[in-house]
Amino acid sequence: MVEACSRWQPKAASTNFRSAFRSEVPVFMVRGALSPTSASGFATELSKNFDVSSVLTLPNSGFDVRHDVPVCVDELRRSFLIDPTTPLGPAELEACEAQSPPVAFLTG
Repeated sequence: MVEACSRWQPKAASTNFRSAFRSEVPVFMVRGALSPTSASGFATELSKNFDVSSVLTLPNSGFDVRHDVPVCVDELRRSFLIDPTTPLGPAELEACEAQSPPVAFLTG
């Protein structure tokens, strides 16, 4: 592995690699609250770096928020793509979050 990395010859990261940034690019983030890979406040904190941002947190979803999500997620994605410069409203986001299907547990 070390030999492969030495042949790749990556450049060192810049000194400001982890510095805060600002972006004018609109962003719509969808996260699953049950995801084991992202801290609960990460998306909200990250969204503060964008001039226009919306964060949808699905309370009963995990990492993959492309499947088994309420129909409203696709509706919000479409709304964002039609007009990305307008943030999605808090009421729209909360209504969609409330439609998150319950987690099915198997017992027995």
